Amino acid sequence: MTLLTLNLSDLTFNRLKALAVAREVTIEALLLDHLNDFAGSQSTRRAIRQVRTGSLADLGWLDGYEGQAIDELLAFTGKEDTVVLLQT
Repeated sequence: MTLLTLNLSDLTFNRLKALAVAREVTIEALLLDHLNDFAGSQSTRRAIRQVRTGSLADLGWLDGYEGQAIDELLAFTGKEDTVVLLQT
């Protein structure tokens, strides 16, 4: 896992802390969950796709069927949108 250091304003930190308490999780768990959702979202995928050529498989996304075996496709479960997996 890669270490990420963030500089947050006191207000932002206090809001995150309050939300973490409300959800009964750590601030780190809260941030990881939301960063994972953001980094894996369809809008993020579209933005990356607009500037990147080649496969997105290294980011855990399929561009379509490229001859992968069933085991390779199933490896994307939980990383790729289920609809995309079924269409592939």
